[in-house]
Amino acid sequence: MIEKNVEEKMSELIRIFYELPEEGQYTFRVAMKSFPVIAKICADPGMTREEMEEMIERAKREGDYMIVFMICLARFYLEGK
Repeated sequence: MIEKNVEEKMSELIRIFYELPEEGQYTFRVAMKSFPVIAKICADPGMTREEMEEMIERAKREGDYMIVFMICLARFYLEGK
C-alpha cells in the first residue's frame, strides 16, 4: 500500500499536470523520462522554500515549465527530510 503522504503528493502532481498548458505537459513528460538525473540535481537545491516559490512563479510567467518541474521536485525532496 502506498503511504498516505506519498499518495497525496502524487495526487498534487497529477492535479498540477492537468492545470499546465500543452507545452507544460510536454515538458513534464520529458522530465519524467529523465527523472533519475533530474532527481539527483534536485536533491539539494540550496535555496529556501520562499526562494523556490518565487522561482516557480517567475518560471510560470516565463513559460519555463522544466524549471517549475525541477523546483517542485526539489521541494518534494526537502519536505521528505
